[in-house]
Amino acid sequence: MEFDKYLLNYILSFISKDCRRCKQLKYFNKDNVCCICKDFFCNECLNEFTYYYGFTKSSYCSLCNMII
Repeated sequence: MEFDKYLLNYILSFISKDCRRCKQLKYFNKDNVCCICKDFFCNECLNEFTYYYGFTKSSYCSLCNMII
């Protein structure tokens, strides 16, 4: 049985993303995305994230945190 490589890449694009900092392919977690620039960070690179709790939980990367 042979898999279609284009279909497999399409499915993997929804469950994995490249980390902005380390450029490794990791499982996608919507909590690890910056609210402003929409860049994804893996769990190992989350030390660049700042969380603000108001009515909702907002997460910002270190570059976007300088803006607000």
